[in-house]
Amino acid sequence: MSMRLSEDEVTALRVPSEDDGLRLAVARRLRECGDPRGEFIELQCAAARSDDGELTARADALLAAHEDAWCDELGLRIGEATWVRGFVDTVSLTPGRVAAVGERLARGAPVRALHLRGLGKDAQALASVLRDPLLAVVTTLDLCADKNDVGPAGARALAEASHLTHLRELRLRDNEIFEDGGHALAGATHFAGLTKLDLRSCQVGTEGVRALAAATHLAGLRELWLGGSFFDRSSNPCRDEGVFALAAASHLKRLRVLDLQWNEVRLAGARAWQRRRSSRACASCGSAPATSGRLARRRWRAACRT
Repeated sequence: MSMRLSEDEVTALRVPSEDDGLRLAVARRLRECGDPRGEFIELQCAAARSDDGELTARADALLAAHEDAWCDELGLRIGEATWVRGFVDTVSLTPGRVAAVGERLARGAPVRALHLRGLGKDAQALASVLRDPLLAVVTTLDLCADKNDVGPAGARALAEASHLTHLRELRLRDNEIFEDGGHALAGATHFAGLTKLDLRSCQVGTEGVRALAAATHLAGLRELWLGGSFFDRSSNPCRDEGVFALAAASHLKRLRVLDLQWNEVRLAGARAWQRRRSSRACASCGSAPATSGRLARRRWRAACRT
């Protein structure tokens, strides 16, 4: 049988919550109809609250037996969906597949995250995806690698998609958006709701880091990942200049994770971050600054702790 959820149920299930009440109510309804998805929902919900591997194994067995049919109802293919607590939570799609099933997913499943793959360098394709109804409901957009090459043009497409006010996580790791892309994202005020921004190995350079640090609308960030991004298009490192800008960003009070690995940050940068005593951010710096000596390494580790 087809599992039909009302619009209100889909919306409610999409809201992050540890309360499984609605999920279990749907499960009971399905069980009464003899639908194995009822048991699947119950097992995944129970497994999420337990270390009992048998629960997970039983849920996996049910999924293996029925995933093809369950995915088909939503127009999905095997391997495109990640199931969390009984429902499709994340989808991994190419631009063409978003166009094919995006609207159906937006209406019929509590999808919260989209991993877009196979984009290449096509900024127009990205802009088209950003206009799809699915992007009106997901709160996480993952563009990390996987045959993506989101350059400055792609970053500008994201910056111009002013309707994406509901996004909470934006992941762009391993896409060379360079300084222009960093500037574009920093100026996108519709990203004010972001709590996580992943720009590892995006080469936003000195000016890009400065622009991001000055973007007061990003005050809600809890995680900022900049490992390997303190380099411009010509691979010139900004080193401590990037840390100075971030240390001066007093609006980043909610930051809990700051990743600065592989950025050639030196002792002066460590000291600047250490002086920011009022911040609770935890900088993951990977290695000690280039300055040698046990004292330098000790000061760097101290600066990286909350």
